Amino acid sequence: MTADAERFRHNAQRMTILKAVLDLVGVDREAGVAEILKTCDRVGYPMVPDKLDFHLRYMREWGWVKLRTESTVRHVDEILGARLTAYGVDRIDIGEMPKLGELPPALRREKK
Repeated sequence: MTADAERFRHNAQRMTILKAVLDLVGVDREAGVAEILKTCDRVGYPMVPDKLDFHLRYMREWGWVKLRTESTVRHVDEILGARLTAYGVDRIDIGEMPKLGELPPALRREKK
């Protein structure tokens, strides 16, 4: 798979996850991981839990979701749920993911 095709696939999966959280609970509440997985499956993007975990952590880095995690014996930071942020809602409204080379807010340096 080419890099562009892989990026397109990841972006489609991330947009599906964002829309799943919005459809499940709206903006003010948290959606559980099992609910998100079922919704993604129902709309045609079935996903294994590890892949959802990967995408949710990526989206947290960009500031699109806030995650509720818990440390357990098996996992250091197991994701229990996700909540949309204003940036996540903006991504849904815009209908696209960041352009190649764009940095997450946490990694951008302020110009002085």
